[in-house]
Amino acid sequence: MALKRLTFEVGLDSGPSMIIFDARIAMANYLRDYFRSKIEGARNAGVDRTTAMQRASLDWGVAARESRMIRSIPVGLVQWASYAEFNAHLDWFIQPPTDTLGTFDRKAVVAMPGNVRLIRMGGLTFCGVCFEALPADVLEVRVWRGVTANYCTIISGRPDNDDRAEATEPVEPEGADA
Repeated sequence: MALKRLTFEVGLDSGPSMIIFDARIAMANYLRDYFRSKIEGARNAGVDRTTAMQRASLDWGVAARESRMIRSIPVGLVQWASYAEFNAHLDWFIQPPTDTLGTFDRKAVVAMPGNVRLIRMGGLTFCGVCFEALPADVLEVRVWRGVTANYCTIISGRPDNDDRAEATEPVEPEGADA
């Protein structure tokens, strides 16, 4: 099954939320540039992408340990930015535009009555109307700034070449002696 995308317009409720959104976008853009430069530098040095991303992640972890400002950046945003740049060269990957925030949390999208959708991402709540049903197999949720409005894109499905088992909801273990 190929990846599918569902896009609809969303909005924020207040001026302070727009300031936070702008700041998060600036950080996401910085993170993507940071990870992209690490991958490019590694390629020029003959080092594989995985090693480059591991090293960049370790560097980020050390910086987070030493700086309260770096610790205030949501870990999910760092993970999403590294994922976006690590997979940018793959044919199946849907490239996120600049000025995009993303998450892998399926519960970030809440379906409300009247086709209203709430998207909760890092303390921000976006609201929009989507007339299509939400897919059950959400892979990624992105919110991005367009020219005249903000949009949410829900990416679902799996790449055609992905042969891993379907993800399921976690199940509690039966007991210690089971």
